[in-house]
Amino acid sequence: MVQPAGVVTASLSRAGWYPVSSTIFAAPKVVCAASGPAALAILESGEAVDLLFTDIVMPEGMSGYQLAGAARRLRPGLKVLFTSGYAAELSEHDGQSMLRKPYDRRELSRAVRTALDALVASA
Repeated sequence: MVQPAGVVTASLSRAGWYPVSSTIFAAPKVVCAASGPAALAILESGEAVDLLFTDIVMPEGMSGYQLAGAARRLRPGLKVLFTSGYAAELSEHDGQSMLRKPYDRRELSRAVRTALDALVASA
């Protein structure tokens, strides 16, 4: 079985983004977490994070919306990009940055770039 985080990491790598363990240091890095609590632990550790990319439906009882709220309490102004394959989930929170599943590498890269560009514009 292919893990979703692995698919996203591979897609981002092909688009020029690299995981933390990569030997390529010039490009932005990708930090993966298996669950909402694990993502919060990364944020609490002080790891540099410019964008939180999260599915709306996640394991361990925390939704992407709950994760985003907790993450923004830790890091006000943190940009969040949500993804989901469920149309009802996407329509509940209009105005949020959303990437509808399924998406391809170009769509993922474009959505990440747009979210990061919004970060720069708001700085």
